[in-house]
Amino acid sequence: MNGIIGTFDLDSRIKYTQKEYFYEYNQAFEFWNKIMILMMQPKTKTKIKGLLLTGAPDSGKSTLVQQFQYEYLQNVRGAQERDIVLFNVPQGVGARQVFAQLCRKLNIPDIPNNPRNDPVTHFIVKSANKLKQDHKLLIVDEFQNLYEVQGGLRKKIISSFNQLINESRIPIVLVGVTGVNDILRSIENDLSNLKGTFSSRFPEYKLSRWEDNEEFQGLLKSLYEDLHLNPEGTPSFFYYNDEIREKIIEYSQGLLGRIITLLKETAIKIFCDKLPEKITPEILKETAIDLEYTIDSDYRVEGK
Repeated sequence: MNGIIGTFDLDSRIKYTQKEYFYEYNQAFEFWNKIMILMMQPKTKTKIKGLLLTGAPDSGKSTLVQQFQYEYLQNVRGAQERDIVLFNVPQGVGARQVFAQLCRKLNIPDIPNNPRNDPVTHFIVKSANKLKQDHKLLIVDEFQNLYEVQGGLRKKIISSFNQLINESRIPIVLVGVTGVNDILRSIENDLSNLKGTFSSRFPEYKLSRWEDNEEFQGLLKSLYEDLHLNPEGTPSFFYYNDEIREKIIEYSQGLLGRIITLLKETAIKIFCDKLPEKITPEILKETAIDLEYTIDSDYRVEGK
């Protein structure tokens, strides 16, 4: 393959390298399994369980839930596109606007601009009825955009999603950055009527940062095959190099999105600058600086 790629022009090589792939890993399978178990809950159950997925920016949360939707459609017998609703919370809006937009996402017609009584409850009831009738799972991505709301609206978040899962009778997966769990729990503690309800219904599943282990080496091996490097002479399998693996962890801070970006941009830099087509510590550092990644030799992965 590399010999063929070497005959392509620069633009083609860059295009091949920038192509997006999903790289399977153990925590992804574990998370997907948790969702599948949630989806098996009977709608007659009095307390449907949900899940709160958290991780640092660039840890691959959004890609993970999008890939789950794809894998579900490909591998589950009888699966339909409408089974899973993937909804992104926009920035700078409150509960009312979010649930109104959820209604629109669900193609609910005739949404009044000023519904009588409590508008949030109105939109929740509308969307819950639609979810219960036509869908099996709701994934709410960028959930942190909701908890940035200030004042009394923050407390509305927990009560709203508890009401939504109660009335829809389908599991909900909330996806947000690290720290959203602590904020939600602190809000929950201020609501005497809902104390403990949210935490028991939406347990946290936290994506870990990558460490230099056998699985990480396997990830780099898969990535190497997609970089389309065409070295002269003996190929340089950088994933066997302890120093290079250490530098990749250091510069990316163990975040999957940054790992992938760092290596792909390094390969593109090699193509564009007509450098020897091998990944080295020096070219990795130059690329990390270009990407404005923190160069910190004292960085340690969480848990070490």
